[in-house]
Amino acid sequence: MGMTREQKLKRRREQYQKNKQKLKEYNKQYRKNNKEKIAKINKKLYDKKKNLKEFKAQKLATQREYRKKYPDKMLINHWRCRGMIDTDWDLVYKMFIAQTNCWICDRPFDDKYKRNLDHNHDTGELRYVVCNPCNIHIIG
Repeated sequence: MGMTREQKLKRRREQYQKNKQKLKEYNKQYRKNNKEKIAKINKKLYDKKKNLKEFKAQKLATQREYRKKYPDKMLINHWRCRGMIDTDWDLVYKMFIAQTNCWICDRPFDDKYKRNLDHNHDTGELRYVVCNPCNIHIIG
């Protein structure tokens, strides 16, 4: 049977400690003899990192565009991830958007009193469209 990961790491650390000075000297000599090769590798890594930043920016822009184009799909997916269960999500979304006041306190929804779709955390069954304070303090 082979060595475990921990045993291998311990062995590597011991080898490094024994040969620390030799390794430092070898690395120093290698860098001195291979400056062009190292510079080429560094440039390649820099370009890759630069392209990665551009790729991430493009991906983020695409995601934002998708969220704006399909807000219903994003919200429905969020509900599903939270464990809510229903058969007709399009109908639930339409009902959620059409609701203008909290079902409990009857306050109109705005920036302070945002809509929440309340559900039973054990069964996933949907219950109410409520404002954030009612969801946290009254039902929560």
